[in-house]
Amino acid sequence: MLSCCDGFVFRTSFRRPLAGAVERTCAVDPGVGWPAPSRQDDRGAPVAVALADPEQRGRVFELAVGAEVMQLPGELFYWWEKNAEVDFVYRHQGELYAIEVKSGRKKSLRGLEQFMKQFPHAKPVIVTPENFVSFSHQPKKFLAEPC
Repeated sequence: MLSCCDGFVFRTSFRRPLAGAVERTCAVDPGVGWPAPSRQDDRGAPVAVALADPEQRGRVFELAVGAEVMQLPGELFYWWEKNAEVDFVYRHQGELYAIEVKSGRKKSLRGLEQFMKQFPHAKPVIVTPENFVSFSHQPKKFLAEPC
């Protein structure tokens, strides 16, 4: 069964390897988060509207993190339960990583905390604009480091 949400296509798993998990199967919906440039910056260069709006900028950042994780070997999931969610749940070689993407002022980790209660063996990972370069250049090393 396929459904679409925030630019990702989700394929529900009948085996449900993680309770409440949904496997992510593709990265970007071209119509989400990438509007045509409609204004200019100080130098006259076009600026996408999505980058001016903090909420849209957060969605674009989450898509970028998702694109990086999808390049790794292993399985990628989304976890949601009641009012708690984890942006990405990555499983590879017996290791489970709960990846939360934070790009704005809202830094609530409620979803990550709830996930860790249910899966205490998982490693919590927080990706922000400040550490994205390290994550992007060496994702395996980044995931292995303590949070």
